[in-house]
Amino acid sequence: MAKADTPVIVAIVIAIILVAVAGYYVATRTPIDIGTTTLPPSTTVLPTSSVPVTTTTPVTT
Repeated sequence: MAKADTPVIVAIVIAIILVAVAGYYVATRTPIDIGTTTLPPSTTVLPTSSVPVTTTTPVTT
């Protein structure tokens, strides 16, 4: 059971980290050295909102 729950935990952790990073970036307006420094804060939030949707698809399969 632990092996089956691992992808779910990883997906949740990744989603939380992405949301936290995006929220921090938008709140502080400071560039983060992940390659998103050239993008406006508005465009960095949109990809992170679609990531949890793509991470939940492997879990359902």
